[in-house]
Amino acid sequence: MRVKSLLAVLLALVMIFSLMACGNPAVENTPVKEAQSAPPDYPTKDITVLVTFEAGGTTDIAVRTFVKYLQKQVPVNINVLNIAGSGGNVGLAEAVQQDPDGSYFVIQSGPFPMNAALGNVSYTYKDFEHVSMMFQSYMALAVRADSKYKTFEDFSAAAKAAPDTFKYGVYAGSPMVSTRLALEDALKVRFHIIDLDKSKSTELLASRIEGYCDAYAQLKPYVESGDFRILGVFADERLKNDPDIPTFKEMGIDYVITQQCYGMWAPKGTDAQILEYMNQAIKKAYEDPELQAEMDGLGYAARYTTREEYTKWLTDIYSSFEKFVAGMNIG
Repeated sequence: MRVKSLLAVLLALVMIFSLMACGNPAVENTPVKEAQSAPPDYPTKDITVLVTFEAGGTTDIAVRTFVKYLQKQVPVNINVLNIAGSGGNVGLAEAVQQDPDGSYFVIQSGPFPMNAALGNVSYTYKDFEHVSMMFQSYMALAVRADSKYKTFEDFSAAAKAAPDTFKYGVYAGSPMVSTRLALEDALKVRFHIIDLDKSKSTELLASRIEGYCDAYAQLKPYVESGDFRILGVFADERLKNDPDIPTFKEMGIDYVITQQCYGMWAPKGTDAQILEYMNQAIKKAYEDPELQAEMDGLGYAARYTTREEYTKWLTDIYSSFEKFVAGMNIG
């Protein structure tokens, strides 16, 4: 009898616990997930964020602005380091060999996909881990404020009428290459290309070229000073702070290769929990309305993606650039 009674009690207890579990949706429906917090000892030492372009440039300024807000989410110092050269290749070569301990990250810059498609860089997104997108830049077409080209229609008509002598400026290894190719393809012309140096604006200020495309953040000071006029911007919608500038999209020119988005990479092998920690820190920084307003004021737009979304975007954008460049005479 004792044995039977004991078995009955045990059976009753099993049934009770089973009912308790079924009656609690959290117990029944909560899947087992990968841990979302970083290792307990992370971060303990300062973090370096590498920018592969020169200090003081528009990319550097935008990164430092974002990092200022990211710093609020991380309990250690975040230091921005600049290693410029060869369209970002010098910096990437430095970043790829760093220890994957979560103390070193590199900024993926807008020109990387085009430079990869042209075979000008040794490292791509495949050589790094991906954290998140951070912000977007907008390329814009500038002419002198006193130019006879009042609209993009005026500009394109002149380019079509005399393509061999229509002087258009391009700085090699920059997003200016992408927008040049997009405009040439849309207009079915080949500009007479003038190679620009880092100053870029000098040739237009001196009227030695008809115009050039650059990041709107770079051109904005010249617009405000009355030197330049913007004929169009490569964006899906008109800019919040400058709604009078028409977009090329509304003029029927919409090319994926004109997208200029920036994000964060880490050395290959960096712990997934560290990547997720930084992703969430970027998300919290992105959600700060002061960050969004400050980036808008610079001519950028703050962005955030999950790690998975960012990897998919990188895969798609690199593929799009490769398809566009394939078979073209870049010259």
